[in-house]
Amino acid sequence: MKNFEDPIKDYYKEERYKIPEHWALDPYSKFGFIYQSYMKEILSLIPSNSSLRILDLGCGDGRIDYELRKLGHTIVGVDYNQRAIDFAKVYVKDGTFICADLTKDLESLKFSEPFDFIILVEVIEHINPQFHRSILEFCYINLASEGKLLVTAPTPLVPRDPQKHYKHFTLDEMKELVSSVGFKVENVVGIDRRNFVYNIFYELLWKILSNKYYDFRVYRYFLSKFYNKYFGRSPIHQARRLIYILRKTS
Repeated sequence: MKNFEDPIKDYYKEERYKIPEHWALDPYSKFGFIYQSYMKEILSLIPSNSSLRILDLGCGDGRIDYELRKLGHTIVGVDYNQRAIDFAKVYVKDGTFICADLTKDLESLKFSEPFDFIILVEVIEHINPQFHRSILEFCYINLASEGKLLVTAPTPLVPRDPQKHYKHFTLDEMKELVSSVGFKVENVVGIDRRNFVYNIFYELLWKILSNKYYDFRVYRYFLSKFYNKYFGRSPIHQARRLIYILRKTS
C-alpha cells in the first residue's frame, strides 16, 4: 500500500480504473442503488428537449456521458486518468475525450465554441482547494452566456476519507465559493438521505437481502424502487450529497 500524501492521485482511483468501474457496477448492489439514483437525478436536471453542448470535467469512464449522448447531447469529456479516458472512448464512441489534469492543464484546454452546460460530478472534493477557484473560473469562461454549471459534492454528513477527499461542503461553503467567481446558485437538490430511518431500516434490510448464501434479486429490485422514492431525493439538511445548478451572473 502506498503512502498517501496527496489524494488527488490516490491509489483507489488507479485501482478502480483497472476495469471500467461504473460500467461494471451491479445496479442491485448497495452502492449501485445509490449511484443509479444519483445519476437519474443529475440527468433530470439537464434539459433534454434540445441538443446541448456539454463539457464533463472529471468524466472518468464516461458512464454518465453515455446517458447524455442517448439524450442527443454533444459531449466533451476531460479526465486526468488515461485509462479512464480510454474506457470512455470505447463506450461513448461519438464523444470527444481528452486526458488532462484540471490542476495543471487548464491553459492548454482550448475549445472552438462555448458550452451550454458544464458538469463537475463528484470531482471537486478530490481536488486541492487551492485550485477550486481557477477551475470554476475556467468553467465561467467556457460557458455560453445562458449556460449553466452543474456541480455535485458530498456534505459533511459523509465522513471524509483524507486518502480520497480534501473537503466536503456545506451549502453555505459552496455558495460562498461559487459566488466569488461570479456564479449564482439557481437550484440545489439533496440526494442520498441520511437520517434515523435510513440508519435502522435501510442498513438492516440490506444486510438481510444481500449475503453469500442467497441472492434475492427480486426483493432487491423492490428495495431499489423504495430507495429511489424515499432516500434518493432528500431534504438538504439530511442529504449526504448536494447537486448545485449554477448560472453566470452578468
